[in-house]
Amino acid sequence: GENLRPDSLRDLKLTVTNNQTAGQDILLLISLYDEQLNRIVSYASFADRLAAGDEDTYTGGVNIPDRGSYRVHVQVLDGAAPDKKPLRQVILPVKP
Repeated sequence: GENLRPDSLRDLKLTVTNNQTAGQDILLLISLYDEQLNRIVSYASFADRLAAGDEDTYTGGVNIPDRGSYRVHVQVLDGAAPDKKPLRQVILPVKP
């Protein structure tokens, strides 16, 4: 896909597959991480349940400011676990 760039509003398309033999509650989290402040400055989340073997596609947007140093974290979390442990994580750099 295209690189993430400053001063842009980007839609991210996420395809998630449940490879388990049982249904799975998931929480999708798209976070904009400010590397200078060392913290998340914005996020979007979606909760869903995927049946065993099912695949679904989700779209989430991220607004990247024109100044600063950022990266985007995309996580699929176990929606049923009290600690919401990560099942999968991808970090996308923002490049000028």
